[in-house]
Amino acid sequence: MTAIIESKGIDYRKLNEMVRVLLSQGERHIILKGVRGQRYIAAGLTEGDLLLEVEGVPGEDLAFCLGGPQVIVHGHGQNAIANTMDSGTVVVHGMGGDALAYGMRGGRLFIRDNVGYRVGIHMKEYREMKPTVVIGGTAGDFLGEYMAGGTLIVLNRQNEQASVCGQAEKTLATGIHGGEIYIFNYDVPAYLPGIGARLLSPSREDEERVRRLTEEYCAHFGFDPAPFIEREFVKIIPSDSRPFHKFYCFAYPVDS
Repeated sequence: MTAIIESKGIDYRKLNEMVRVLLSQGERHIILKGVRGQRYIAAGLTEGDLLLEVEGVPGEDLAFCLGGPQVIVHGHGQNAIANTMDSGTVVVHGMGGDALAYGMRGGRLFIRDNVGYRVGIHMKEYREMKPTVVIGGTAGDFLGEYMAGGTLIVLNRQNEQASVCGQAEKTLATGIHGGEIYIFNYDVPAYLPGIGARLLSPSREDEERVRRLTEEYCAHFGFDPAPFIEREFVKIIPSDSRPFHKFYCFAYPVDS
């Protein structure tokens, strides 16, 4: 059975309440039609067997603190998708906004096309959870800023050769102290990596893991994975676990 909610004109708080009522009644496939900017859709949901489909353009903080369900957006997304997400899968059949995956702690986020600025800020690994973000297009400045864990992949599926992961100097992965970022088919300019970011060639193990994630991305969007996998990519990791340690000041001794 599939439950359908005509969402046009419904306040986001009421809409989220309606979803929770259906869940309490045992529904596990819910379609929201006509979504136009309602915020916090799927926020805090923990039902691992739930498939929530969103038709339209959801508002900010889609899947905030998500804990298990699968959320599919048939359209573009806005800012802060998967904010502090714990587990589950979010698939966006379009573009994403700014600050996606902020503080994301687990689960998977797949964006078909381009995303905005500050994606992956403070991503972290939490116990056995390791977040994964796969971006099909390009990303803006401050990608992976202060990233502390997880995996972030920029597939650059159109093989762009400019602005693939930002343009501003020293903003790519600035302050990164955990996790890894992979950028496909792009000669990252020397001025772009920020403090703490280190570029290197991927290992055989990296290639195998990225291949699996790329195939998973392609399966969601109906792409042939071969043209993606055949291209080269670069890996970005932290050069130090404390990239800003030179700026720290020691406290005065308490007994002085």
